[in-house]
Amino acid sequence: MSIPSPHMFFMSIPSPHMFFMSIPPPYMFFMSIPSPHMFFMSIPSPHMFFISIPSPHMFFMSIPSPHMFFMSIPSPHMFFMSIPSPHMFFMSIPSPHMFFMSIPSPHMFFMSIPSPHMFFMSIPSPHMFFMSIPSPHMFFMSIPSPHMFFMSIPSPHMFFMSIPSPHMFFMSIPSPHMFFMSIPSPHMFFISIPSPHMFFMSTPSPHMFFMSIPSPHMLFMSIPSPHMFFKSIPSPHMFFMSIPSPHMFFMSIPSPHIF
Repeated sequence: MSIPSPHMFFMSIPSPHMFFMSIPPPYMFFMSIPSPHMFFMSIPSPHMFFISIPSPHMFFMSIPSPHMFFMSIPSPHMFFMSIPSPHMFFMSIPSPHMFFMSIPSPHMFFMSIPSPHMFFMSIPSPHMFFMSIPSPHMFFMSIPSPHMFFMSIPSPHMFFMSIPSPHMFFMSIPSPHMFFMSIPSPHMFFISIPSPHMFFMSTPSPHMFFMSIPSPHMLFMSIPSPHMFFKSIPSPHMFFMSIPSPHMFFMSIPSPHIF
């Protein structure tokens, strides 16, 4: 689908998975699939969008500024992320292993996993950080360069983090919900939670990101250019979207109601 002018359209599929979309300004659109996996998206500014899948794994995303976004998957492993500034983000997975992260400045971040293995980290200045893991697993950290650090929680939910460059980091929680993140460039990051709802994200360029939740409702997203993105939810209602140019996008929901 391509809408070069005046950039507005409306679509609706009322039952059983209603789909709504509106793009009134040049880069804004809205989408909703209310049941059983509602999907909502809004892009009112050139780099902003909003996504929501409320049940069983709700997903919420908002990108109001060139490098900001917000995501939420409330159950069973809610995921929340916000990046309002070029190097800031916020993430939360409340249960059973909640994960919270905030990076409001170029080198600061905050993370928390409250139960059963809470993890807290804050790095407000280029070389300062704080970490706490109260129970019951070993924690390892190394900061060999001004912006690099490494963390590991080996069992039962290992956590690994590495930041070798000023804006790059890597995190992994392999079991039962592995979490992997890498930010090698100022605006790139990568996240993965492989089981039971793997989540993968990569943002190698200033406005590009990639996300994947393979089972039971995989979500894939890629934004390689300032106004392009790609999303896929393959089963049971796969959703695919690509916006390679400022006013062009493509969407597909192949089964059971292809769009």
